[in-house]
Amino acid sequence: TALLRSRCDVGYHVVYKEGDFYPVNFLRNLALDHTTTEYVFLSDVDFLPSFDIVRTLQTSITNLDLDNHKRVLVVLAFETQRYRSSHFPATKAELVKKLDLGEIFSFRFHDWPAGHAGTNYVKWRTSTTPYNVRVTKDFEPYIVGKKSMVRYDTRFLGFGWSKVSHIMALDAEEYEF
Repeated sequence: TALLRSRCDVGYHVVYKEGDFYPVNFLRNLALDHTTTEYVFLSDVDFLPSFDIVRTLQTSITNLDLDNHKRVLVVLAFETQRYRSSHFPATKAELVKKLDLGEIFSFRFHDWPAGHAGTNYVKWRTSTTPYNVRVTKDFEPYIVGKKSMVRYDTRFLGFGWSKVSHIMALDAEEYEF
């Protein structure tokens, strides 16, 4: 597309898979190895970030002093069946209201709540400052961390447990969340 042709910050890598399973962790590590920034936001391709996420994350990286600590920033995730950009909440207060109305849910609330339970959405609702979260069983949050963080285990192929194992590796290396 014209938009992609105009960009100078998108890299393409051709990877051929062997066998029936997609080498998702190999690709994640490839992206980490070739990123040109010190910090990375590890998310999925269908993750729609808030409009001001770059500024918000840059501020959080500075405030949480990620430069000097083994720490990653957990980015809360929400979902809705109403994917219209005009309906995205612009503030935390608007987001909480949409949660209360049942228009938005914590990510995978209905089919995989364990994946983001450690985030502690209940605490987040009233929190005005960052807080640490405890890594729980099957925890697979979206995170921001240093490019040099622990890599994904390439033995995992296809779908399932690949992000969980990465979070477990970070936890074993004593990263703070």
